[in-house]
Amino acid sequence: MEDERRKAPRTALRLEVEVWGHQGPHKITDLSTSGVFIHTEATSQYKPGDEIDLVLKFPTEGEAMLIKAQISRITKEGIGVK
Repeated sequence: MEDERRKAPRTALRLEVEVWGHQGPHKITDLSTSGVFIHTEATSQYKPGDEIDLVLKFPTEGEAMLIKAQISRITKEGIGVK
């Protein structure tokens, strides 16, 4: 079922991402122009509104990127950030 609250279409993606200051594996599972969903089992570390720093490296890029994000939602599967 499609979530009609989304402002932009999602694209499936599998990419490991580091969340500075937080433990556990984190993987981006989809992204759009308005945000990403990060799969993690460590959802208890987060609260909606938290600002986090994401460190990610696309396979085609040489250097990692630092991205500032804010948590918009939390589910049992992970976190949605914008």
